[in-house]
Amino acid sequence: MRISDGVKKILKFDINKLGLERKLWGGIAIVVFLCLINYCYLDIQMITRHSLNFLDVLIEGRLLQFYQTACKLPIGITNNITGEVPYDIWVYIPLAVWNLPIYLYEYFNGRTFEMNFFALLWARLGCLLPYIGCNFALCKIANEFKLEDNKKIRACLLFSSSLFLFNGLFCLGQIDIYSTFFVLMGIRGCLRNNKKDFLGWFAIAITYKMFALFVFLPLLLYKEKRIFYIIRDMAIAGSLTILSKLIFLFDKLQTPTKFDERRFIRFLLVRQIDMGEMVISIFVLLFLSLLVFCWVRNSGDNDSKSEIVCIAFGGYSAFFLGAMTFPYWAVVLAPFAALFYFIVPGNISTIVCLESIAGVAYYIKGMLDYGFLYGYESNIKWMLLGRLGGAPSEDFIVTKYYNGLSEGAQKNVQGILMGIFWVCIVAMIILVWKNKENNKHSQIGDSLSNRILWVRLFVNSSAILAPLLIYLFFCQF
Repeated sequence: MRISDGVKKILKFDINKLGLERKLWGGIAIVVFLCLINYCYLDIQMITRHSLNFLDVLIEGRLLQFYQTACKLPIGITNNITGEVPYDIWVYIPLAVWNLPIYLYEYFNGRTFEMNFFALLWARLGCLLPYIGCNFALCKIANEFKLEDNKKIRACLLFSSSLFLFNGLFCLGQIDIYSTFFVLMGIRGCLRNNKKDFLGWFAIAITYKMFALFVFLPLLLYKEKRIFYIIRDMAIAGSLTILSKLIFLFDKLQTPTKFDERRFIRFLLVRQIDMGEMVISIFVLLFLSLLVFCWVRNSGDNDSKSEIVCIAFGGYSAFFLGAMTFPYWAVVLAPFAALFYFIVPGNISTIVCLESIAGVAYYIKGMLDYGFLYGYESNIKWMLLGRLGGAPSEDFIVTKYYNGLSEGAQKNVQGILMGIFWVCIVAMIILVWKNKENNKHSQIGDSLSNRILWVRLFVNSSAILAPLLIYLFFCQF
């Protein structure tokens, strides 16, 4: 009955409830559509192939050989790239269910999915499900702050127009959006003091991406001070990923990577402060400081809900400020402008501007560091524009010019971009924490104007569509 009521509510949704933001939603829809039909980075193709392999080994009764067979499989006939299989087995189950039509297409057609535009588009559309789930989770979290429907819609608008989301989901198309959804549901469980929901959702989130731990651990220490219970809850949250690794331990040992976690640990420790005879990991310094703060902080006051959101952002901030990261990982930061809207609506304009600047700086840095992600061969080639336009005279000119700079000049550019990102993230934390107690929705009005939202959408859309414009300039129709 509850499900049918939800379906009826969706079918009866009045578009007028979107209010003045209808045109903004239309603009977002256009950008999303252009991205979906023109971008398809190789990783999502590789993940799709691995999910199809899951169906193969399941049908053939060779499930315990999943990893060693998947890592040897090329994407398809026209793309012979192979790759590691980094995720726990649970990740591939929903992907395999979604990609069942692709499996049947290959079985009856004899062609591999990357040869067909619509098959690739279907694989891309699967990531829209957790995106919709994220908007659902934001609305549920808004209920914890007792917000009206129009403010829920505006919060979803902030999330859906974030450059972190455009880049991580609609351009590069990674599955980190799944982890984003599960983390949001875990945060909701924490807000409701529902430990089962809190542990359950984070247990799933951790299987998708280990850095969900950087939100879970601070929140756990914020809520729980008893050592035995902390250890127990950590074991519960890590149970699914531990179980997967135990079941497939011997299978993973037959793959080239064997233990993917070692590379992740290197990423965490690569950024360091040189102190003469020793170095200090920036991530370790930031994250341990956050853990100590959460341990000594009393969560029993009336403002704990606001602090939960701040702490969650602090956990991810320690990771992105202190560790080496890939551009698409930052999709996990996309919901926080919306979450901060629940806490400090009177200061949300400043926060949105800071988030947008941070997003642009991080996006440009990622484009310079990993230009191939946005190029023809690794991305644009496989979708509509690339199929129509053919190979360009230059694959991704931005990378060519950047690599032509001296090492010192490249470090200066990186330093400036990371400095901007650092300042914006830290400023957001300070602004939210400083004003969270005196900035309630019941007391202070919404400072977010549609003009700011339009400027933000224009800037973020221009940034995410820039690789397509660069391709159009150099392609040969």
